Amino acid sequence: MVCPSCGSTISDDALFCGKCGKKKPLDAVSSSLPMQELPAEKSEIAEQEHQVKDAPRRTLPKGVIGKILFVAAVWAVALLVFILISSANQNKNAGAGYASITATPKKTQSAATAQGDTETSISSATLSAERTAAAGLSSLPGTAVSSPMPLFTSEHRKMNLYKSVISAGEHHTVALKANGTVLATGTNNAEANVSSWDDMVAVSAGDFHTVGLKSNGTVLATGYNDYGQLNISEWRDIVAVGAGTGHTVGLKSDGTVIAVGWNEDGQTNVYWWRDIVAISVGGRHTVGLKSDGTVVAVGRTMNGRLNVENWRNIVAISAGVNHTVGLKADGTVVAVGYNAFNQTAVSAWSNIVAIEAGRRNTFGVRKDGTVVVSGSDNEFGQTDVWSWRDIVAVSSWWNYTVGLKSDGTVVGTGENVFGQTNVSSWNDIMPRDPE
Repeated sequence: MVCPSCGSTISDDALFCGKCGKKKPLDAVSSSLPMQELPAEKSEIAEQEHQVKDAPRRTLPKGVIGKILFVAAVWAVALLVFILISSANQNKNAGAGYASITATPKKTQSAATAQGDTETSISSATLSAERTAAAGLSSLPGTAVSSPMPLFTSEHRKMNLYKSVISAGEHHTVALKANGTVLATGTNNAEANVSSWDDMVAVSAGDFHTVGLKSNGTVLATGYNDYGQLNISEWRDIVAVGAGTGHTVGLKSDGTVIAVGWNEDGQTNVYWWRDIVAISVGGRHTVGLKSDGTVVAVGRTMNGRLNVENWRNIVAISAGVNHTVGLKADGTVVAVGYNAFNQTAVSAWSNIVAIEAGRRNTFGVRKDGTVVVSGSDNEFGQTDVWSWRDIVAVSSWWNYTVGLKSDGTVVGTGENVFGQTNVSSWNDIMPRDPE
């Protein structure tokens, strides 16, 4: 443009005249600057933000919100009531089925290693108003339902009931009579103080303590309590008991398990178990049989004694000192664990109806009432059972073995320093109302 004062030419980008220094007119400056426009996308965003800011808020009427909250509360209460009713029905059904299962202990190598073991097998019975009737066996032990276990035959039930009435401890043997009283022989220590017990349905002898199950689902115990293994006075709804070296285990009617006592190797860590129908208590491990025929185990893992996760179709279990044995529905037997004495060499067995895992031996009762044995340790004659006949249950400890005959009498073999095999005069040893 031309300077209005001196007539000189001013460039478009200059604000003052280069010759006279007069300021360029304001309208000339604004017209010479390029127009800057807001990018289209930013304009659209600004417009949207403006619309959102100015838009009216959409809210639910207060009455609608109140109705929604009310309906939700009603459904929550209904669900809670349903759960409580279902639970009550399950507990009622569970009370209708009662099992008596006992664990038969085996001996410990020393006070330091303490490896006594106990064996327990399945049995079921109907709970009457006054006591457990061992007859019928129409329901599973430890379950809230009364449907029979498909794997379980009447023969299995009968044999496992017999197993619940005879138990060999370290230096004492206990047995349940048909009238509900208990006999003991061997040491005269506290573990044998059972003469006053009555109304019992199962017994189990540990290393230095004895446990008994009453028909009302409570438990008695006597003997040493150095690990708290006798702290069972508050137990209720128990259908099976097992005594180990220093711990005691109980199976409840709802299929859960409780335990007290020695837990150095986790042998009492059974509180997460469910659907259990049988327990077997070892010195340093505990085994449980589930209603589907599988097996769980906790405790010391040495020698592979807990390697039972692949077992199927099991109807009875037995925990030995260092090994574990399972009876299958077809009469064959499986075993895992310490095998230095061939105590797990049971794969060739057949027609077995009851099992017992000892310290270095395994025993099997055959359908014909004879007994088979695996394991080469016979230092005290504890495996001299080949002549036994009409046997329905076997219990073995460290150095001795006792057998229950179908007529209610008992035989014994092996070490007898404390009189633990003085059982020849016993009679009427059998489950309560077995028929």
